Amino acid sequence: MRALIVLVLLWVAVEFAGEMISSRRNGPSTDQIQAVLRSWPDGPRHTALGLIARFGTPQGVRRDAVWWDDRGESRIVVYRTARQNTPLAASGRAAQ
Repeated sequence: MRALIVLVLLWVAVEFAGEMISSRRNGPSTDQIQAVLRSWPDGPRHTALGLIARFGTPQGVRRDAVWWDDRGESRIVVYRTARQNTPLAASGRAAQ
């Protein structure tokens, strides 16, 4: 039973890593971005669309995040849901 659990976890990790590597190499397609953002709440979706308009196609997309890596020394990430462990959310400015 443990071997099966380990194999499943390994498979999930490999799939996730492959998804991340693929999106970094090729960048996500417009269809991928639209499919992901369709399921997002209004606030994060509008934020992501505004950043797409400003910075262009993101370098990566997952079900829970889109991101731009080539912004100088910083990385821009928009999450589907608020993250309580981020400095922005912890300061209370994320709710504005």
